[in-house]
Amino acid sequence: MQLQIRVIALENLMTALLADLSDRQLALVREIAAYISPRPGYTLHRLTVHAASRMVSLAEAAGQLRKLRSDKEVLDGPSDPESLL
Repeated sequence: MQLQIRVIALENLMTALLADLSDRQLALVREIAAYISPRPGYTLHRLTVHAASRMVSLAEAAGQLRKLRSDKEVLDGPSDPESLL
């Protein structure tokens, strides 16, 4: 149970960190996920397939979080204290 809680916490942290990446860097995350997927001629391993799928899901969640942050900034103004200087 503790391990599951820790994995969930790490996924949430990764999503927050990924949300700060550039579009190119987020695309690179998706490319890496495709790279770890089984290559032609190799045996499919369900854990590898699932891991690659999970990486893509984290990248998509980061994109959604970025959009939410952007929408909030439009409504509330910049949240970065340095931007007020």
